[in-house]
Amino acid sequence: MTRGAVVIGAAGGIGSAVVARLLDEEWTVAAVDRDPEVAALAGPRCRAVTGDACDDDVLTNAFEALSGAQPVALVHCVLAEHRGPLLDQHRDDLMAVLEIGAVSAHSAIKKLVAAANGPCSAVLVGSVQAGGAVPGQSAYAMGKAALEALSRAAAVELAGVGLRCNVVRPGFVAVPRNQHRWTDPALATAYPLGRFCTPAEVAEVIAFLAGDRSSYVSGSVITVDGAATGILPEVLA
Repeated sequence: MTRGAVVIGAAGGIGSAVVARLLDEEWTVAAVDRDPEVAALAGPRCRAVTGDACDDDVLTNAFEALSGAQPVALVHCVLAEHRGPLLDQHRDDLMAVLEIGAVSAHSAIKKLVAAANGPCSAVLVGSVQAGGAVPGQSAYAMGKAALEALSRAAAVELAGVGLRCNVVRPGFVAVPRNQHRWTDPALATAYPLGRFCTPAEVAEVIAFLAGDRSSYVSGSVITVDGAATGILPEVLA
């Protein structure tokens, strides 16, 4: 029986790269996104599921779509943000970001554990903003920090039922939605490696954590930012 993975946020830049990488490794994938464009990912070993990750029925349908494969992995790479000054943000906007970005991961992990009924791996895509701040993005940062707390709790509490849980913490990644930034060559030179990260590079780390090669890695946060967060201010002066 082939390995099965549910990828939530599959229509995005990182999500679609993860789907492609897992298919390269002969996984069967349920690609979930509320964007109808997710249907374009469907193929012989990829089943597209259109819907909101906050909907319990959508999550159930995603794992059921892996029929014929053993569900052993979850990749949660949902984008949830509401930009604006912290003092101007409304509670409803903040709660919506947390619901989409973090609570949906909590629900999905429970679905994975039930479906796998044995060893399994959850990989949550966080952000360097969980450990740093960008003005106007406090809601996004809170959601990503919550993912890290959830991952640690799940890794410890659910180890006995076979779950491993980890966070991949990308820095700036060149995806279509931020093309206006990564097409600026001057900005790329501010990064130690002299270029931006690609979705495929993040997907490589996620695929490693999803599979058996990372069998003793759990409760970890792996940063994929090309040393950007390691720069001291005096280097930029």
